[in-house]
Amino acid sequence: MAQLIFVDKLALSSRQAHYLGARLSAPEHKGAQGAAAAWSKRDTGLAVAVFEDNPDEPVGIGAWSGPSDNASVAWWLDRRFRNQRLGYGLVDAFANYLKTKAGVTGITAMPIVPDEGTNAAHEAATKVAKHFRRHFPFKR
Repeated sequence: MAQLIFVDKLALSSRQAHYLGARLSAPEHKGAQGAAAAWSKRDTGLAVAVFEDNPDEPVGIGAWSGPSDNASVAWWLDRRFRNQRLGYGLVDAFANYLKTKAGVTGITAMPIVPDEGTNAAHEAATKVAKHFRRHFPFKR
């Protein structure tokens, strides 16, 4: 499978931005929280996940705010790409982006808020969050 990379929101092409806007307004994403909800509210502290070999089709969003040594982070993966074992790849790419492009050196504790209310979704989100936390020291 192709590698995921993150691109700053302000660097998106109009095609990428249009595609992502359409996906965020799709019925299956109604009420999405975290990074998806932040998308329409701000331009900074947001980046988009794309496959390196197909950047026209965004697959997710990463968001961050706060001090670089204690940043609050969130991510969102389009439902079209869920259940394809992309979670670890998404957060690994997001962590790399945060460290190399955004200057983030540490994170705060993260609440787990999956947009699907099932136990399986919560368990999967928790595993991915634990994996992500390994990339950064975090403060409580």
